[in-house]
Formats: sequence, structure tokens, C-alpha cells
Amino acid sequence: MSSKIFSTLILSLLVVTACSNNDNPIVTPTPATNAPVAGTGLVIEPGTISLEVGKTTKVSALLNQDGDIKRDLPTNWSSLSPEILTIDNNGNITALKPGNAQIKAESLGREAKALVTIVPASAAATTPTTTPASPSTGIKSDDATSAELAKLRTIVIRPENEAAQPTLFKFSRLGEQRQFVAIGQDSLGQAISNLTFAWSSSDESIATVNSTGVVTAVATGTTNLIASAGNVTSNIIQIQVQEGTIRAHIKFTE
Repeated sequence: MSSKIFSTLILSLLVVTACSNNDNPIVTPTPATNAPVAGTGLVIEPGTISLEVGKTTKVSALLNQDGDIKRDLPTNWSSLSPEILTIDNNGNITALKPGNAQIKAESLGREAKALVTIVPASAAATTPTTTPASPSTGIKSDDATSAELAKLRTIVIRPENEAAQPTLFKFSRLGEQRQFVAIGQDSLGQAISNLTFAWSSSDESIATVNSTGVVTAVATGTTNLIASAGNVTSNIIQIQVQEGTIRAHIKFTE
């Protein structure tokens, strides 16, 4: 074989090899650009809730969609410990007695829970007035009060001079006042004397209550009246204030 023919064969092989490499290029895979989408979550706001007995606060639910916050959601609210607190359909929590309780929000197929801590009414309102020790017994008044509190099981509140225990009491005009009384009872239903009660209104912009149980109507609306002593809370009386009006029905005849 001549050198010319050998050179031609070598050149042909190089061309074929080059074409083969171009038809089947090496492809380097690129990383996927579509990262997993972060999950969505229902959140109760505020996340930390502490409330005094007899007070009311409002919570709300929001949906966090990868940083996109949606509010004003249609939400079903519930209390997992209704003896400690209640919550209405608008997210208004009412504290009934001291303790820890969870609330639950359900919206758009999701749910969230939050822990609520209920604390006794302000210490300033519950501190009893002390008097000197009795000469005959030598027992201090604060010791006697502690003994009475230890026997306390229930508290009943009602308007003064009324035997009934209403769940709703109406005021017909602004500025109207009414005296309410609280009665502490032991496990046998017997009244306990020498107790000091802390009175509270869940919305003082509607009606206020002083340390002796006198309720004053301030503005139209509703609020909850509660009394407490130690760790015991009374029944709730809903106070409804309606500004009274007088309408005269006059009929003219010919």
C-alpha cells in the first residue's frame, strides 16, 4: 500500500470520528430550578395570650402562604376547656376562671391551636382589708379569711333584693346604676361570710362596676359581669345597656 493511500485512510477515519462525536455530544445535566413550594399554615394571632378573669380579648386567624399573609378568613372557633374560657364566632375570648386552656381555629380545611393563660383578677382588687386580731380568739383576720376561702366552692351573683339569678340584666338608660351582690357557698351550699369579692366588667366602655358591686351603664351594648374570690369565679350575668326612648302613637281623626 502506497503512502498516499495510507494517508487518505487515516484522514477518513479522523473525519468519521469527528462526525460521530458531534452527533452524540456529551450533555451535562443542569440542576432543577423548580424548588419545592413551602407549605401553608394557619396561625392564631397573637400567639401568646394571657388574660385576667372577667376580661375579654379578641384573637384572629391568618393564613401564611409562603410569606403571603391572608387575613379576615371565615373561621370556626372553639374552646377546648369551656369551664376556663369561652370564645365566640368572632374570636372574642372571655376568661372565666384561672387556668390554662387551648383555643382552636378551623378555616379553609386547616386548623391551628393556641394556649391561653387565665390569671386571677388584679391583686389590688382582691386583697382583703385586714383588721387587728380578735382579743377573745387571738385569730388574725387574714387567717380567718384564708380559712373561709379554703371552704369556698361556688359564687353566685345577682341584683340586690332579687331572689332570682338572671343570666341577662338590662339597663334602660345611660348613667343608670344597680347594686349587685355576691354570695359565696361551700360544698354543701351553705353561705360563707367574711369574703371580699373582686368585681369585673369584660367591657368597661359599656358598663363599669366598682369594688362593692355597683354597676353603672356607660354606653349602649353588652358586657359580662363576674365576681371572683381566690380561685373561684361566679356565674356570668350579661349586662345589656339600651338607651331608652319614648314613642307616642298619635292618631288623627277628622
